[in-house]
Amino acid sequence: MMKAKGKRKKGKQFGKLILVILLLLGTFSFAMFQGGFVSWFIFFVILPFLLYTILLQFVPVRITNVKRTISPGFVTRGSKVRVHVTFQNKTFFPLLFLTVREKMNTADLDVHMEGKSQNLFLVFFKRHFEWEYELRNIPRGEFHFEGLEVVVTDFFGWMEREIFVSKHDLMLVYPKVTDIEKAQINLHYDHGNTNVTRSLVKDTTIATGVRKYESGDRFSWIHWKSFAKSGELKTKEFEDIQAQNVVVYLDRSNQTDFESVVDLCASLLKAGVHFGSDISFFTSGQERKLYPLIRSESQLDRVMQYLAVTQMDPFTSHIEHAIRSEQQLVSRSIVFILTSRVDESLELLLLSGSKLARAIIVFVVVSEESYPHVDRSKRYPGQNNIIYLTETMFSQALLEVGNR
Repeated sequence: MMKAKGKRKKGKQFGKLILVILLLLGTFSFAMFQGGFVSWFIFFVILPFLLYTILLQFVPVRITNVKRTISPGFVTRGSKVRVHVTFQNKTFFPLLFLTVREKMNTADLDVHMEGKSQNLFLVFFKRHFEWEYELRNIPRGEFHFEGLEVVVTDFFGWMEREIFVSKHDLMLVYPKVTDIEKAQINLHYDHGNTNVTRSLVKDTTIATGVRKYESGDRFSWIHWKSFAKSGELKTKEFEDIQAQNVVVYLDRSNQTDFESVVDLCASLLKAGVHFGSDISFFTSGQERKLYPLIRSESQLDRVMQYLAVTQMDPFTSHIEHAIRSEQQLVSRSIVFILTSRVDESLELLLLSGSKLARAIIVFVVVSEESYPHVDRSKRYPGQNNIIYLTETMFSQALLEVGNR
């Protein structure tokens, strides 16, 4: 369809070019046969315009050194982005007007534009050009800027010359992250005749060993004594007896508030790494994804890149089946399930008590309007629970767990 449209446009331009040539020949013939000052005056007045229009179709148009600056560099859902574009005109032929438009791989961004993603420039012999526009309230996802569509026109806009200048840039829009308040969440388990208390926050005061340094490990965790001896960076390993593994599961089935669920997922994972928790993440669907033990900023960044592009998947299995299929991962962990819907399979999972995991906490994202009407009175075996949250409550997610 696009090729057919392009052919029609080229055919139309060719027809216009023939008309301009015929007009030039017609005025010349009129001057030759009519003679006199007026007829030659008309011919010589329109001659430069007609010649310019004809030559414009054949001279090479050179637009080079296209640069695009997107700021800020780290973009989150709903934020504002400023795009600054510069380029140079190295065409030896004098151009009059340039219309330059951004070409993107999606039309989704068009509705978020403030200012002009295309601009009209008066050229003559000017060489350097720049313009700026904003994108507001950007959706999460991966967006490609493919290049510039340049349209050159003559004096009267009779003829157009279109060229495309390739300049690819990728803009990755991450989930919106909320800073989650730190909360000392103590979960109790019967261990023989002893009641054991475990926390979601790792105790980083007692180092029990060292491991090889990984990019993104905290500066304060570096074991400087071993570095002084071997010259190789090592990271401290901390006491895990009082800390509890956390597994975060993102439900990617079709649901109404999926974007907010992804935001909560990113916020909890970032908080887990920041608090030093042993946190893992997985999700199911047509493609299973598992990120075990996310400890460093580089590991977290890889998960965030995945969360930036993931979408709902109709092939996602029931939550109960997804959790049971990861028995080895979840059996000695606290499981955070993130969703915006509660169905019968989820209820059955919570009623299983501590058979699958030490605790299953379901975070259900709801709208501000529906929050007053949700049933928060239900209780489940062990320390399993459902916690309903609106977007404005994300920062208190861990506090809500501690208060149950």
